[in-house]
Amino acid sequence: EVGLASVQLETADGRSLETGFSPDRSFAVEHTAPLPELSEGAYVLEWRALARDGHVMTREISFSVTGGDA
Repeated sequence: EVGLASVQLETADGRSLETGFSPDRSFAVEHTAPLPELSEGAYVLEWRALARDGHVMTREISFSVTGGDA
């Protein structure tokens, strides 16, 4: 269980996007964060979490949004 301290979303060219995230001080196995509507393109989601013992974890997830076939 961790507390989710921050979530940052950027486009592939480094432009920050507003997520509406506010730190979740509760410790849990799963967390959710609101994301804006995303256009086609590549993104990087960076997160930071805090364990009960004070250990900080940071990771990033790269993903792409593509259009579907009509």
